[in-house]
Amino acid sequence: MVAFLIFRNIFKRIFKRSGVFLNLRITMKLKGGKMIYYIRRYWKYALIFLVCLISFISIYLYNDSNNVNTNSAKKLSVTKKENQEDTKTLKTVFVDVKGAVNAPGVYELEENKRIIDAINLAGGLSSNANTININLSKKLEDEMYIVVYTKNEIAEYKKSH
Repeated sequence: MVAFLIFRNIFKRIFKRSGVFLNLRITMKLKGGKMIYYIRRYWKYALIFLVCLISFISIYLYNDSNNVNTNSAKKLSVTKKENQEDTKTLKTVFVDVKGAVNAPGVYELEENKRIIDAINLAGGLSSNANTININLSKKLEDEMYIVVYTKNEIAEYKKSH
């Protein structure tokens, strides 16, 4: 109610000469004769209270959002440290990729990578490649030999056996 009265006084000053607030003044006098007296006397206190309330709410919301960001930043920093330790101890392996890939050859990858990473590094699978006999999620080992057969080669092998 106090906030309404403060905003009413602000708008009253803006629209001083218009008859917009004439109706409000009449209803205020009907409800209580001393209402206007109290508004004029205590409007500064009400304004200070409103500013303090808005400040406390915004500080609370700001701190709450910072706590979330701080926690996620801590998690990121922990994972970055773990990744830095992993990169220090990671070894590289050499893998030979042949067959139905776009760029067959020997590739150097980190030890924790998978076969699918080696195939993607070799330009990806060609249009007639068949990966039914390859475990794409297997981790790479040094001197690994990966052959990606075509659909025709798989069909011929099934016919012969």
